[in-house]
Amino acid sequence: ITGPGRAAFCGRGAVWGMMRGRPFAFLPLKMALPPLGVIVSQYPIGFLSDRYDRRALMIVLAFASAMIAAITIPVAAVSPLPLIALFTVFGAIPMPLYSLAIAHANDHLDKDQMLGASSKLVFLYGAGSTAGPLLAGFAMQQIGKAGFMTYMILVYGALGLFALYRVSRRAAPPR
Repeated sequence: ITGPGRAAFCGRGAVWGMMRGRPFAFLPLKMALPPLGVIVSQYPIGFLSDRYDRRALMIVLAFASAMIAAITIPVAAVSPLPLIALFTVFGAIPMPLYSLAIAHANDHLDKDQMLGASSKLVFLYGAGSTAGPLLAGFAMQQIGKAGFMTYMILVYGALGLFALYRVSRRAAPPR
């Protein structure tokens, strides 16, 4: 489920910025800073995922992402600087979820199963990355300016709920 969110963010973020009426010069900065946020967040999130249940971290990151998306809706109408900051944080928080999902899957696999599982995860990620921008575009068309972040709220809220469900179905692997 991380593919639909990440691909929509990267593929439709600039379109959403244009819908908000922001100057064109604002868009490259808004779209360039989230990858820097990911670079900064990788080590702390990886550090935490090695010490705590990865699913719990996924729950926190997914719901935090949904909350940031919800905050972004009213902030986007106010000023571009807070929006740039929120987009940067939004890049830092949900983008490592795919890595966490792979690490979590590998926690439950034997070494000879990892290659097959990784290929399936890459396929699912690709399918989600194809569908995500289409679904986000549909949400933007139906809802308007708030459609983009509403889509993000739904995607990351669903991921958080699914991770909560998985916590209830299986014990965490030993550390």
